[in-house]
This record gives sequence, C-alpha cells and structure tokens, in this order.
Amino acid sequence: MSRTAADQYDRLGFLCNGFDYENQAWVVKGHYQRCGHPEEMGCRCFGRLHEGETVHEHAQPSDEELLAVLDHSAALWCGRI
Repeated sequence: MSRTAADQYDRLGFLCNGFDYENQAWVVKGHYQRCGHPEEMGCRCFGRLHEGETVHEHAQPSDEELLAVLDHSAALWCGRI
C-alpha cells in the first residue's frame, strides 16, 4: 500500500505537516523531525542535522511566490483588499 498525499500547508504555502520531498525529511507542526536511523549509523540525513528547525528557516521561495506575497501586501496597504 502506498501513502496518499495528505500534506498540510500554511496560508503562505509552507509545509506544516507531511513529508518534505526536497529535503527528504518529515515535518510536524512546521518543524523538521529526526530521522529514524539508529544512532550508531551516524547518518547525515537532513532530519537528523536539522531536527527541530522550522520549515521557514530553510524555505527558498521562488520569485513568483515572493512577488505574489509582495503584491498581496501592497494591495492590503493600499486598501484594495
């Protein structure tokens, strides 16, 4: 049986709960989770190296995403929304 995508994202499109396929690590409540490898394995998995760090700390939004956020902010400031 394969996993069906049930990833959850916040209003800005950042992963809140699910699997970060780019970094190959699980995310719970916006924080990276430690991998399940045994300690003696000494792995260098993203989850082990960045356990507890937020997804936002590692996000690299595209130019289009940044422009969309800036445009939305400008619209709010100018009263268009």
